[in-house]
Amino acid sequence: MGESIVIWITGISIGLVALFAVYSVYKGIKRTQEFKNEGEEFYKTMSRLIDRLER
Repeated sequence: MGESIVIWITGISIGLVALFAVYSVYKGIKRTQEFKNEGEEFYKTMSRLIDRLER
């Protein structure tokens, strides 16, 4: 009986760690996409400013 409890606790903790890893990777991917979008907006704004300065 004691061994099955240990197996349950081990399985649950491994599951939680896996869930947390997947969640953090997902959040990292979303943050990277948001950062990329902000970078593109910044690049567009800067290129517009440079175009105005050249004229």
